[in-house]
Amino acid sequence: MRAFKTLLLLLSLGCFLNQAHAESSSKPDYHFDELKSVSSIRASDVNGWGRINDQVLVTGRTASRKYILVLARPDHDLAFSTALGVTSNAGRVAVKFDEVYAGNSAIRVGNRIMMIYEVKGSAAMKQARALFELRDCESQKDADCSSFEKTVEDTTVPAPESKAQR
Repeated sequence: MRAFKTLLLLLSLGCFLNQAHAESSSKPDYHFDELKSVSSIRASDVNGWGRINDQVLVTGRTASRKYILVLARPDHDLAFSTALGVTSNAGRVAVKFDEVYAGNSAIRVGNRIMMIYEVKGSAAMKQARALFELRDCESQKDADCSSFEKTVEDTTVPAPESKAQR
């Protein structure tokens, strides 16, 4: 009987590890050199929010400057939440330190912020949204991403000139 329990435990552990590996290999990489990455933002800048998907949120106090928060894992409660909770330290929300949680979830489980991108202007926001949607599409097997690629090309914002180039 003890050998049977041990065998059952090992089989279930193997299934769990296999599932965890399958989920991690299909997880999209949200690192973009095209977007400006910041290490922290003021807590007051988290005013109003929206989501691109279950792992990527958009927040900002003004229409001209938005912040994209990339979370450590997808949080399906955010799709149904009307409130967003964010931890902060000394009035700053920091990458890899602070967490986000769905405000009206029964069990509030924090989800660590892995990256924050600063986006200025509506054209840059459209480009950023298209980049994230393209990355999501590329992570799915047998997906046709040509429409997302065209959207990224159509919304490409030229890089601002530096003072040295003028």
